[in-house]
Amino acid sequence: PHCGDGVKNGNEQCDKGASNVALATAYGPGVCTTTCKNAPFCGDGHVQASFEECEGNLNCSSCKSTMVK
Repeated sequence: PHCGDGVKNGNEQCDKGASNVALATAYGPGVCTTTCKNAPFCGDGHVQASFEECEGNLNCSSCKSTMVK
């Protein structure tokens, strides 16, 4: 068993095998990184500077995503 084999093992938060996304570009709910950790997402309580302007506070309900899709 290892990270990237498509099976969640040991302390892996997730493992989608070949669908795992590089940590630098991983973002969104349900996205798994190549380190087998859940990717950051809008609403996780942390501002991801590369993708968000804010994080669901009083003046920010959608994180105002700056990520180009």
